Amino acid sequence: MSGSTQYYTRTAQVLHWLMAIIFIVAWLIGFYSGNFLSYEVDG
Repeated sequence: MSGSTQYYTRTAQVLHWLMAIIFIVAWLIGFYSGNFLSYEVDG
């Protein structure tokens, strides 16, 4: 797979990382909201 990254354009790389960041952030939000759901109830 060496040199395969040269095939992708900078735009494709940015979109790839953006999707990865969005996925991780969405997972973290779901993770914390699941573990600390009672926090909102306590007000």
